[in-house]
Amino acid sequence: MGMKLIAALCLALGLAWIWGRFLRFIKLDQKIRIGIGMPLGEEAIKFSLALAFDYQPLLVYLLFGFGEGLLESFLLKKPEALKLILAGGLTHFGFGVFFLFPVPPVLSFGLAIILHFLWNNLLLKNKAI
Repeated sequence: MGMKLIAALCLALGLAWIWGRFLRFIKLDQKIRIGIGMPLGEEAIKFSLALAFDYQPLLVYLLFGFGEGLLESFLLKKPEALKLILAGGLTHFGFGVFFLFPVPPVLSFGLAIILHFLWNNLLLKNKAI
């Protein structure tokens, strides 16, 4: 893995963490913060950095997911760390799967946001978050 890719991944994870803290700081309701704010922010961060660093968005999405799972397993001190890491990678890969199809990247980006909205709201509805 090249240094440029590692830099993009670290920047994406750092910006997403800062975005999450910002949404908490402004005291958004959990349903708004997790159901709308986080998907919009994370998708914008991943897509923008993929463009800025000239990487296929799906690669950034997949690695971001693995990084997010690793970060959450570390921060939450969960013994099932591998499950969190895999779940994070596969979930974010799913958000970015539309980038595999021959459609405009902006459409894939919009579909990734919608899928992320649906996923986070499903987790909220089932009290998984």
